[in-house]
Amino acid sequence: GLSDPKRAAPGAGALIDVLGGLVSATLEDCWASTSDDSADRLSRARLDQISQHMRRHFADPDLSAEDVAKAVGISRRYLHKLFTEAGRSFRAELVNLRIEACLRVFADEKQSGKTIADVAFAAGYTDISQFNRHFRRIHGETPSAARRALVARTAISRRPATRARLSAK
Repeated sequence: GLSDPKRAAPGAGALIDVLGGLVSATLEDCWASTSDDSADRLSRARLDQISQHMRRHFADPDLSAEDVAKAVGISRRYLHKLFTEAGRSFRAELVNLRIEACLRVFADEKQSGKTIADVAFAAGYTDISQFNRHFRRIHGETPSAARRALVARTAISRRPATRARLSAK
């Protein structure tokens, strides 16, 4: 039985092996999740750095993934990997930044004299038909229709009676 030292030793050794394996596996899981967390934090920090650079330079018509990668000190391949892991892409991010900049200009009464082409070119586009395609795909309407709607919304919100109704809600 269990009181026999010759028979107890293999059982105790097996128990020690199992416990050691459990402790080892638990520690590995802890270390892996810690390094995963560190890697996730590093990836997020890199993506933030990339996004900041893109927000500052999106209007450059020649801005490329290569340019951004060099500016933040990583390879183009790693830049694309970071975007892919986040479920995004460099190109889509750049297009969104440019379109959002155009929308801000469309909504700004002080810039109402600018043509849609002027706004698109200032945002980094070199081809107005590409701008129109991107805009329609993202917003479901033409840039001119979106501009009219934004101008109308801005005009309505500036009316004194409308402001009073809106602030009362």
